[in-house]
Amino acid sequence: MRSILVLVVPMWCAMLEQASTFKGYPTAVRTDNGPEFTSRAFIGWCQARGIEHLLIEPGKPTQNGYIESFNGKFRDECLNEHWFETLAQARTTIAAWRIDYNEVRPHSSCGRMPPAQYAALHRAPQQDQCAKTERFS
Repeated sequence: MRSILVLVVPMWCAMLEQASTFKGYPTAVRTDNGPEFTSRAFIGWCQARGIEHLLIEPGKPTQNGYIESFNGKFRDECLNEHWFETLAQARTTIAAWRIDYNEVRPHSSCGRMPPAQYAALHRAPQQDQCAKTERFS
């Protein structure tokens, strides 16, 4: 398990770093008590950026309902529907599901539009504001 964490945690931190370029760092992150979230690397990443790390109580998945909802959809709609014979097949199938989930399928929490479209609408005003600031500087 430790060898997997050595690979997963830096990748997870890099993805969070990339996501922060859109909206900045969150004030807090709520996670379960999995080893990837209680590792020194992840806790250090949070502390270095002033992010409060909130752990849900063991056995209380409802305290992190958004991710539990996503995990259920991913398991029911993707993992339970396919029998992966190779890692390449799993990657291809999961990538196709992720594209459908994020770029095609409307979500009620996003005003019945796909998350990618919703995010683009909310990023556009910030980018326009930056462009205006640069012109007048």
